[in-house]
Amino acid sequence: MNSTETASVSVKKPQTAFMVEWAGGIFGLLGLGYFYIGRTEEAMLHLVVWLLSNLVFWGGSYLLYHMNAAFGYICLPLLLLFQVAIPYLSAKLLKENLLYLSS
Repeated sequence: MNSTETASVSVKKPQTAFMVEWAGGIFGLLGLGYFYIGRTEEAMLHLVVWLLSNLVFWGGSYLLYHMNAAFGYICLPLLLLFQVAIPYLSAKLLKENLLYLSS
């Protein structure tokens, strides 16, 4: 990371970046927190991987539900956990990174 990135990152509030990343991730747009702080390459990577994984997991669950409704219902809590936990972990790592860079 060069000095201009460090300067722009230190101005952003870690708590705001955390909330933007977590809320965006829950609604399928993981990486918004990275866009917020100016790390566009990391943001694009997070966004594309998250959208593809959501497509695979939610699409697979939809197919399983239509093959066997009971199995589809069993997968639903796991998918919801996945949909909340992964964005939370990403947001937490982003916030910790910002706090580390600002100290």
